[in-house]
Amino acid sequence: MNGFRFNPPPNWPLAQGWIPPVGWEPDPSWPPPPSGWQMWLPDAPEGAPPTAAVPQQYAPPPGVPAGRKRGWFGRRRRDEASELEELRQWIAQTHGADAAQVAGLMQRTRQEAAALRTQAQTEAQAVVDQARQAAKDIKADAKQAAKDTERIRKEAEQYRGEIYQAETRLSELRAQIVTTDETVLL
Repeated sequence: MNGFRFNPPPNWPLAQGWIPPVGWEPDPSWPPPPSGWQMWLPDAPEGAPPTAAVPQQYAPPPGVPAGRKRGWFGRRRRDEASELEELRQWIAQTHGADAAQVAGLMQRTRQEAAALRTQAQTEAQAVVDQARQAAKDIKADAKQAAKDTERIRKEAEQYRGEIYQAETRLSELRAQIVTTDETVLL
């Protein structure tokens, strides 16, 4: 086509600048081009503003690309169909909207985002406060347990000393009893 250049989709294995011959059809094993992809673009000189594109010559059946592992905007999605449905709803909401409607929609979205951000910060602060209180309680319990352990250790040490003294006294008394028994026998 004169004045237009061929624009192959990025997922097709074609060399840059390749021009298809008359009657050429893409290989059916190639993935379909992205929705709305323009196969022919006006061949404008450098620095000239872009002009309207020529309607597509090849229109693949609409559908979700197979084997997609990453969601739009780099997020991982398990259910790509729901993401596609969300995008379709958003397009339906903004389709035919003038700039004031789009600006209003953007403002409303920003307000909702700000409200959600505030709510998330409040909830996060509550979680942080609970964690700090729990840490204080655990620290107080640990100090009390350390005091109780020290008190019990001192009491055990005192009882060991008393037991040692009692055993020493018992040994002395047994020695006296043995001596007394021997004296009686003599």
